[in-house]
Amino acid sequence: MITIAKSADRERRTPPLLLFCPKGENVSFKESEHPRDADGKFTDGKSKGKEKSLEEIAKEIFPHLRRKEKQEAVSAGLTKEKNDAITYGDPIVRGVGARSPSYPIVYYPGTNIQVEFVPGTRPVYPPDHIIAGKGCKTKNPIDDIDRLVEEYHCDAAGWKKDKAIYEVYDEYGVIRKVELHWYHHDDVGKVEYKIKTRGGFVYLDEQGD
Repeated sequence: MITIAKSADRERRTPPLLLFCPKGENVSFKESEHPRDADGKFTDGKSKGKEKSLEEIAKEIFPHLRRKEKQEAVSAGLTKEKNDAITYGDPIVRGVGARSPSYPIVYYPGTNIQVEFVPGTRPVYPPDHIIAGKGCKTKNPIDDIDRLVEEYHCDAAGWKKDKAIYEVYDEYGVIRKVELHWYHHDDVGKVEYKIKTRGGFVYLDEQGD
């Protein structure tokens, strides 16, 4: 740790800016690039009285802080990667006394055992998440469209089949991932959730994905 002592009888302490610098980081601080006002406070040099925080200055000096900020924003669903390859849904929240719209009611295939989702996690939508119907890039039709129109009394053009990756607890309390499929119509919402299985396997790590 780097310390500075103003005098021999004063406590040695770390300069505030260095608190943001991880061990081994190469520090390159140029005073000329970070102007100060008449009171010695950091400013952007443009707007009078607009002071820069130590966090803002640290992010300019240490690239890893900018990367971390972007990664946290992506994880929180506030932004997307540059290639727009992956998007994130609303956080999973279990309803109290009522069904939460972000907590699907899904059962393991062939059982009456309900899937337990990990609260606070977000479903991950791959770039090809619309499998068929409205918005599908490959224009695939929905095989079950006649039944959906008759059962839910909605126009055929508004239906789409969607998918996303969810984090769930298995029977031992271990967090695993599953791929859910469902149908969606703006007038109805999301219906008929089911787990996509491959080779009889439920969890993605068993399917080799």
